Amino acid sequence: QPLAGFAPIPHTNTARLSHSRPNERCRFMPARPADIPALVVAYRRLVIWVGVQLLLYIGSSLASASAAPRPPVSFLSRAFAAAMLLSVITVLLSTYRTARAMGSSSPVLWVAAMFIPLLNVISLVVLSSHATAICRTHGIPVGVLGPRRPQHPTAPPPPTA
Repeated sequence: QPLAGFAPIPHTNTARLSHSRPNERCRFMPARPADIPALVVAYRRLVIWVGVQLLLYIGSSLASASAAPRPPVSFLSRAFAAAMLLSVITVLLSTYRTARAMGSSSPVLWVAAMFIPLLNVISLVVLSSHATAICRTHGIPVGVLGPRRPQHPTAPPPPTA
């Protein structure tokens, strides 16, 4: 029996998710259809900011592991702390916007899951896999840095004689 507000999971022998067809709902996202242009922007920002956050954590670890003596609160440590705070806030906002664009009725729950260790990684993987599937269903290529905006020509090509 499906949860209240969620689309039922179809029982088929294929490995396709229920949102693999453009007009169907995602099996973990209730009711609203996906806003594809907003999803492309929000999901790409989420992927990029998670990468920035990982690089900042690695850089902070390398900077703090250096054997050189320095004052307890150096400019470098303050800069890393400020950059990490900015990246955390931006990842949370991007998570909210991605979940909302996918049609979730409670994107705040996705953001709340990002505060719980290990659950944040699991929820990020689930959110990312569903966003990737929705983008690919709509013909939007998804690479390492997230979805790429479709290239639409601004003017029709000139007629050939």
